[in-house]
Amino acid sequence: MTDVHHQTLRTAIVGCGAIARSHVAAVADIEGVEVCAVADHDPSSRAAIAALAGGVPAYATLDELLAIEAPDAVHVLTPPPSHAPLGVTALEAGAHVLIEKPMALSSDEADALLKAGVAADRLVATCHNMLFKPAVAQALELVRAGHIGRVVHVVTFWGIADDSGTYSGDPGSHWSWRLPGSYFTNFLPHTISLQQAFLGSDLEVGDVVIGTAENAWRFPTDLSVTLRGAAGWGTMTVSTSVRPGMKFVEVYGSEGVIRVDMSREICVVQRPRRVPGPLAKVLFGIEHGLQLVKGTVVSAAMVAGGKWGSNPGLAPLIADFYEGIRRNQQPVVDGEAGRSMVSIMERIWENSGSALDAESTDRHIEPGLLAAEATGRESGDLAGTRVLVTGATGFLGSHLVRALRSRGADVAVLVRSRKRLTFDIEQSAAVFEGDLADRRAIDRAMAGARIVFHCAAVTTNKVGWDQHYEGTVAATANLAEAAAAAGVDRFVHVSSVAVYGFDKSHDGRAIDESTPLDTVDDPWSPYARAKVEAEHVVRRIERELGLPVAIIRPGILYGPGRPLKPGLARMGNWWLSIGSGRNALPFTFVGNAVDAMVRVASSPEAAGEAFNIVDEPQAGVVDLLSRADPETPRHIVPFPTGVAEALARLDERRVARRAGGRPLLSEAAVRGRTRDIRYDTTKAKQLLGWRGDPEAAATASTTTHHHVVEGAH
Repeated sequence: MTDVHHQTLRTAIVGCGAIARSHVAAVADIEGVEVCAVADHDPSSRAAIAALAGGVPAYATLDELLAIEAPDAVHVLTPPPSHAPLGVTALEAGAHVLIEKPMALSSDEADALLKAGVAADRLVATCHNMLFKPAVAQALELVRAGHIGRVVHVVTFWGIADDSGTYSGDPGSHWSWRLPGSYFTNFLPHTISLQQAFLGSDLEVGDVVIGTAENAWRFPTDLSVTLRGAAGWGTMTVSTSVRPGMKFVEVYGSEGVIRVDMSREICVVQRPRRVPGPLAKVLFGIEHGLQLVKGTVVSAAMVAGGKWGSNPGLAPLIADFYEGIRRNQQPVVDGEAGRSMVSIMERIWENSGSALDAESTDRHIEPGLLAAEATGRESGDLAGTRVLVTGATGFLGSHLVRALRSRGADVAVLVRSRKRLTFDIEQSAAVFEGDLADRRAIDRAMAGARIVFHCAAVTTNKVGWDQHYEGTVAATANLAEAAAAAGVDRFVHVSSVAVYGFDKSHDGRAIDESTPLDTVDDPWSPYARAKVEAEHVVRRIERELGLPVAIIRPGILYGPGRPLKPGLARMGNWWLSIGSGRNALPFTFVGNAVDAMVRVASSPEAAGEAFNIVDEPQAGVVDLLSRADPETPRHIVPFPTGVAEALARLDERRVARRAGGRPLLSEAAVRGRTRDIRYDTTKAKQLLGWRGDPEAAATASTTTHHHVVEGAH
């Protein structure tokens, strides 16, 4: 390999999803390594990561990036089906390659990567980052030192029930559902690599057991596998139904046991004591408690000191990769380790029969119907009507498409990537790929549409104003102008009650649609500002081009696929929340939002109007929890609002001084959680016949209601 001991290594990021942020942050901490460019097919995603990396060039494709930048290394962070092809392309261009897990989806693909690496004399590594987590690294060192004797059995448990609704909520909404092995393949690399680390790389796959939770849509929710290695036996489980969601490794040895809590970075060791049985139990309890306390204190100190981010195992793995490049040696997790893991994963798929076949899983997805869908099947009131939906890959948009299809509509969707669509929408709607910045793509999707539902927007305050402007304001202008030119009958624009702002003078008042929109420009709340400006854009085009507009302003959306979370943190039935939890918040069950959208699309009275769409009666977190599940005790631990506001101000000043990044907590976020504002929905009830009752908007199936029970978002 080329001598790189004294030169700055230039690296490129390909795939600008959420994990790319962690990769950029890790590279920034390595001396002599810099991100030189990024690539992603999505303009807003690549722009965000390029800005995070210091304003580096951003490209639509890897080929374009390689031709212009010629990086020394490439991080492949795209969905797994593209890992091997992109990795081979980068290797053939002369770059070292670090690939997110799994490095490939077949042994043949993995072999092609290794062959390309040898031919190019470049390193191939993969992100088995769990091996570098502090508590896991500690356990591995104890095993190597013989601290628990010979390894006999290893148990790994990967519980994600409390993670995003992507997996335990609305099925099919993530690219991982289409992988061989379904969404389990997104987590198996972690559990397999841990088993290999303690038992040896060559593992035999035994029984594969698949379970389905009672409250799930007949798709697999739990996967358990038995393994045998040179050192002993192992069992591993991935679960979306066990709560709380925890991640553990337990190593049972001939002279002791090691338990690693990977979620909290705590490693506890139990060794045999040559004392009477009762005393041994007491001593173990004391030792166990002391180790837990020590581990908790150390973890808290590391987090407080900024030593560990949200992914503490990734940074040392990436550092090891670049150390390997400089020293011309294989990294700890090299291509052979990645290939071995892929081989084991293939055997798991084979032993599972057809139960984990991606197409079989898709066929078993049967989402619970919302009332707007069920009644629509009877009415067929949109039969044959061509409608266009943006944001169909999102929470609201996906439910809306199902409701429209059930009412007989001819649905078209405009999405940036087909890969993010749920299986049922992909099969039942005309899919157009394109960006809302591309007028030609909009016109293709708009052809023949009589109604347009605009759900697409940037919905997080974790990105800056530029992204909100492009993804919400400019996108709305492009779509609305195209709709006016096409002569559609109704343009339904999804806004938010956030357009009224969170001014304390609103507290205790009833805010109706005549209330002026907020004019405060808060740099840490670009979402609200973008929603306000998008409404102004729609109204301007309504006046100038005659676009028939109706606007809905929902509150905090929840429902199947997005459970409500009543606080900042949870421990059992206890939630930490800013404020008392008794202030009225604008929750909107997704069925209520969908029902309102369908009504405004066809109601003559809705033309030119805006509607507040918030559940009735409005409730605080405490009341909502009690009403949703009176049999289960839920407790709110209030965090003082004044203290939260003071901390938010300090954090905002800290970020402002650094001239980059976003605060962990902003004053706008505190006001959003502690506002006590009543949003008047009289107009929607009188003009649309809308009810606002979340119970009436959902069927009695557990697939709908078990999400409502979860509390407040």
